[in-house]
Amino acid sequence: MFGTGIENIGSGAREAGAPTRFRLAGVLVSAVPVAIAVPVAMAVLLAGCGGAAPRRGPSPRARPDRALARQPSGPLARQPSGPLARQPSGPLARQPSGDPRMGTTQRVDAAGAHLTVTVLKVVDLPSDDDAPVLPGFRGVGVQVEISNTGPADYDSLATSDFSIMATDPNVHLLFVPVGLCRTPPEDFDSHLSAGDHRSGCLAFRIHEQARVTEVRFSPDGQPAGRLSWGR
Repeated sequence: MFGTGIENIGSGAREAGAPTRFRLAGVLVSAVPVAIAVPVAMAVLLAGCGGAAPRRGPSPRARPDRALARQPSGPLARQPSGPLARQPSGPLARQPSGDPRMGTTQRVDAAGAHLTVTVLKVVDLPSDDDAPVLPGFRGVGVQVEISNTGPADYDSLATSDFSIMATDPNVHLLFVPVGLCRTPPEDFDSHLSAGDHRSGCLAFRIHEQARVTEVRFSPDGQPAGRLSWGR
């Protein structure tokens, strides 16, 4: 039945239920019931034909993000600490203006007139100066000196040349009839000939809580050639 290579062993009478033996390719085997033989044969065939589950290759490793992989490590990754890492705050955080301080003499050329200008100081005006200061404000005076070394004359107005900057922008010129910073009948900045040297004081009204931060001199009242003094 099975063709060449299968030999029936034991042709004699056998007991009922006893398995029949065959020689298959030189190997003695016993016949078993079909219900058992078929599953066993299938398992053998699968094992012999490579029926085992195929091997899976190694799972690909997750590649780190290039941007993250380039982060420095070690000493380069350390953040600065100590005084270099501290950010200035409060009064130390204010940037200096770089303007010369009060009392410094500066020079400027105004249309052929070489002027030498000095802001001496800023003073608080006493209340007995009869300055028209409104409630909530106070008067301050700016004492200055100006010289003309020529060759041309200089003719302007101190009230247009000199100005101040304060922490509150509400600043106004004051007319003071008497006292420390009295307004002169003739402007000391007018008709300044070569070789002339004059001094004067200009009064301003500022908010009572404000302070003067800068004094400016603008030749002929123009921004060109402007000089500044800080406090």
